Amino acid sequence: MATIDIRQEATGLRIILHGNLSFQTVEALRGKFQGVLSAMDEAMPLILDFGDVEMVDSMGLKLVLGLYQSCEIQSRPLFLENVSYQNGQVFKLCNLEERLNIRYRDNAPDTPS
Repeated sequence: MATIDIRQEATGLRIILHGNLSFQTVEALRGKFQGVLSAMDEAMPLILDFGDVEMVDSMGLKLVLGLYQSCEIQSRPLFLENVSYQNGQVFKLCNLEERLNIRYRDNAPDTPS
């Protein structure tokens, strides 16, 4: 099961993800993300906090890409923060690391470059 917490910050709206972004969880999260996007002020940055995400599979990647596309349409910056090295590798292998504005955890070993 995956859950989210939402927190308004000076730098944007932070969505804190808990659990895995996987086949079993993406449908429930997709609806929550759509609701958040529709309620947000225009152009307010969206920050996905991956600090409590253990694993991202192909369906989780698809969810993040869909969110990215929605943000692009709305001219809304999207940032992925506190991404672990392992999850960062998923984005890197798909050549999405720069496009998704990934910020790695401070304790990530050998942050991908």
